[in-house]
This record gives sequence, C-alpha cells and structure tokens, in this order.
Amino acid sequence: MRTFKFLLLISTLSFIFSCTEEQDYKTLKIASSRADCTGVGPQTCYWVLDVTDSINGNWGYFYEAIEGFEYEPGYVYTIKVAVTELPSEDVPADASTLKYSLHQIEEKKKDPLLVLHDIWVAEELMGEIISFDSTHVSELPQIEIFPAIQKALGSDGCNSTNATIKELTETKFVFGNVASTRMMCPDMTIPDQYNQALGLTQSWKIVNTILHFMDIDGRVIVKFKKID
Repeated sequence: MRTFKFLLLISTLSFIFSCTEEQDYKTLKIASSRADCTGVGPQTCYWVLDVTDSINGNWGYFYEAIEGFEYEPGYVYTIKVAVTELPSEDVPADASTLKYSLHQIEEKKKDPLLVLHDIWVAEELMGEIISFDSTHVSELPQIEIFPAIQKALGSDGCNSTNATIKELTETKFVFGNVASTRMMCPDMTIPDQYNQALGLTQSWKIVNTILHFMDIDGRVIVKFKKID
C-alpha cells in the first residue's frame, strides 16, 4: 500500500511539473525612445538589442509588454527579463505565448544622442548660405534624425529621402544606405550637393543650437538649424 501511495505521489508531482510554465532569462538593451511599428495594428514598440544572443543579436522592434518595467524615454536601459512560456490554450490566437517580466535593471543612463532627435533644415551647404531666394528652390533640404533606431527621414529639396545610419556616437556620424524618390526638379544643384554631403559626412557637433556635419578632414559641409 505504501509503495502504491509513493508511486501515486511521484506521478502527481511529475504531472504538476510537466504543466509548470517554462522560464528563461534574457538581457535586453532598450533604446531611449520608442519606434512606430505594426503588430495586429499600428502601435509603438521598444527598439531592443538582445544582448543574450551574441551571434544573431541585432536591433529590432520588440512588440510585447514587459511586466514590472517602468520605461522613461530619454534613457538607454540594460535589463534582465524573465521569459515565461505560457500554455498555448491560455493565450489568444493573435497573442504571443511568451510573457516578459522585469527581473533586474542592470543599467540606466541618459542618452547623449537624444539631442539629435529633431527636425533640422539646412541653412549652409558646402560653405555657401542657402535660402529660397538664393537658390530658387521651393523647399530647403531637411532631415529628421531618429538616433535611437539609427534612421533619418527628410528631403534633399526635391526628393524625399530615407536613410539608415551606419555609425553614430557622440562624435561620429556615418550614413549607410540612402534611398530617395526619383523626381527631376528644374534645378538639381542643391539636391545633388546635399546628397553628396550626406555621403561625405563622418562626424557631427552642435554649436549654439546649430547642427554641423563634417567630412573626414573635419571640414563643415552642412549646417542645420532646428525647426521642431
């Protein structure tokens, strides 16, 4: 009889443990601002680097909530989260079976690049002041920089532009791919010079609220003023 009860207890415990939610841990680096994304519908997502995945780790959208995590924009976080696999029968069809919970905040620091997160309009290009009157263009080149997700949107004065940022630090600024629409305007001088300047950009600084892009030799090739 005792043997039967013991076996019954072992069987019951095995069943309980087999139904227990599986839990793992990940370390995530979270950017200082959220990004627009689309899940079931339009939403904002964390922009996250999975530090745990040293091989395939890349920045990307993080669509889920993190239980217990109070996010403050303007700060870069490194956090450890508990990842729990939920039973599929308890999860709606359009939801993730993974639940994320804050385990520990390992680092929280002010993002020094947040000062770039704005809309900037070019006022000087290749050493020449540009204006509507002097260039006879209907639109001056402008750029909106998203340092947290290393992207930039804007216009070269004729075509809309969409660029990735290959390298961005407190001094370095190097563009990656720059895509644009393909319209031809009556005068392409400014758009062509502006696009060339973006390709030459290697560093940046802000002096008296004016954003400077510099080439590899430190020469200022574009100056922008903040408009937003």
